Amino acid sequence: MKEYFEKSLQRIKQLPRMTEKEWNKIAYKENLLSSESMKYISGMSIEELQKI
Repeated sequence: MKEYFEKSLQRIKQLPRMTEKEWNKIAYKENLLSSESMKYISGMSIEELQKI
């Protein structure tokens, strides 16, 4: 699970600002974690993760 989280987080940082809906489309296509999974693991929203 940690591997998928790290891979998803790296991809989030590579992309311009986006909504959760936009992220979920990308995540589905690239086999990454959804916004809900990312929130559960990190305790932060996609928008907050993009700022890290």
